[in-house]
Amino acid sequence: MSILYTACRNGALATVETLIPRLTLDEINRTEPNGSTSLRAASYFNYPQLVQLLLQRGATRTAMNKYGCTPLDKAATPQIKELFAAITLDIITHIVAPGRHGIAVCNVPDYGIEKVADHAIAMLLSIVRHLSEYHTSMRHGEWNHQVASGTPRLHGKLLGIIGCGCIVLTHCDKLTNNMNVFNLTNLVLCPKHDETQHVLGYINNDIDIHCSQTENEKMSISTKKIILVIGGTGAQGAAVIKQLLRPDRTSGGPSPYTIRLLTRDPSHRIVKDEFKSSEVEIVQGNVMDSDSVFKALKNCYGVFVNTDGFTIGEQAEVFAGMCIFELAKQVGTLKHYIYSGLEYITKKANYNPIYYCDHYNGKGRVAEWMQQQPSDNNGMVWSILTTGPYIEQLHGGAYVPQIQDDGTRVFIAPLGKGHVPIVSVDDIGYFARYIFDHRTETSGKDLQIASQMLGWDELVEIFKRVTNLPAVYKDVTFDEYIDGVGWKDAPVAQDVPRGKTYGENARAWWRIYHDDLIQRDMKWIEQVNPERVTVENWMRQTGYDGTRKPLLKDMEDGWLTSSKKI
Repeated sequence: MSILYTACRNGALATVETLIPRLTLDEINRTEPNGSTSLRAASYFNYPQLVQLLLQRGATRTAMNKYGCTPLDKAATPQIKELFAAITLDIITHIVAPGRHGIAVCNVPDYGIEKVADHAIAMLLSIVRHLSEYHTSMRHGEWNHQVASGTPRLHGKLLGIIGCGCIVLTHCDKLTNNMNVFNLTNLVLCPKHDETQHVLGYINNDIDIHCSQTENEKMSISTKKIILVIGGTGAQGAAVIKQLLRPDRTSGGPSPYTIRLLTRDPSHRIVKDEFKSSEVEIVQGNVMDSDSVFKALKNCYGVFVNTDGFTIGEQAEVFAGMCIFELAKQVGTLKHYIYSGLEYITKKANYNPIYYCDHYNGKGRVAEWMQQQPSDNNGMVWSILTTGPYIEQLHGGAYVPQIQDDGTRVFIAPLGKGHVPIVSVDDIGYFARYIFDHRTETSGKDLQIASQMLGWDELVEIFKRVTNLPAVYKDVTFDEYIDGVGWKDAPVAQDVPRGKTYGENARAWWRIYHDDLIQRDMKWIEQVNPERVTVENWMRQTGYDGTRKPLLKDMEDGWLTSSKKI
């Protein structure tokens, strides 16, 4: 047994405080020969200070313990969610049993009612009485009286049977009466029947989960992978969530993912109206608040990170991007980290200051730094999804045309014969799902995408072909363009009122496109995403006619909404 484990079993707080700063996460989370961990020992022997210290240093429980027990992270029904939340709170307070905060859980398939009942009882007794641990300890010659002294008595314990369906209705006597020889109290909760919804109360010691697996009755315990989405309330993040929750394209089966959405304001209209799915968990936090991010990352399989430089600014975006990556590594259990990036354009332009664009460099520096970090297929892998300006900005953003009195749409840009690596948010969502679905193939890769390399001459021709409306491309100088932007003197980042202006930043990004600094491998993109959204398809699908519609949350909130004609 490790020194840390022994100290946790004995409640030696001072020893643990001395040891833990010197240990790696793997050493803190080491599985001992008896199948236990330091965190489990501290929890089981009721040392709450040790539990909190271990958790603060990144100690985690495994997704499946040595008995094959599933954690209680995702109960599907509201009633069971509420019940589990209450049970967990009680167990945290008293710390009375093993497993996730002390709850031992079995999930038994329905091969036959009598056999299932017998096997469930045997498994519960084995877990609660630590039979497998004793067996392992004795085989290692490490058994002693302390192991036995920590075994809970069955007398007077409460046995909870949740969601048994036909078993609880037709053979409840089998499950409960067999347990009466141990003087256990037996209570049952079946989601099908209202009268059983509140009978368990908040003092359960051991719970056997056995729920139906039909379409109409979701399993109480979710085996889906939790994906934390940072930046999920914007246009890009919402599209990513949509794609992550869609059914599998090949099999048609349900998505293997469920979403945890980090937002600064859970009461925002977009959050309330757009994310009502039971597969989306809303948590409050801020990319500049490490504690809230670390908490949100716990128990997640993966994370999709899209920080907003137009809100927090370039410097904060660099800090947040690096910090979130480090927090993901500290959690210790995250498997896939996706960063939504852009080119490090200043480096790409040989550090020519005329191309210095804040939102490109903010994300680009983070992506550059990430590529120096290991991508560990046996631990956490990282992938970068390099995107570009949204097609949807034709609806609400820098690409909306001016409409003349005669109805002519005037697409104004200082683009010359250059091209914009324009991308639909739906395509971003597609590639985010593709990356999560192909962890090994995309490990350590920078996937640079676009829906189309679009020139404004081509944009006008597409618009006229789709809408039959008159339109022209007005190629202007950079000065003419910036002078025509009504919000040119506004800060490019809302939280940095004295930083670079929108006009200064816009001048740089239009130079990038004017001089074709950014290229894409469209052949590869089409191979991976044969259903990519072209500008023409997008216009037809949306009924686009050149009129303005809100796209980004900052525009809906009243920021960057005025313009004047050139």
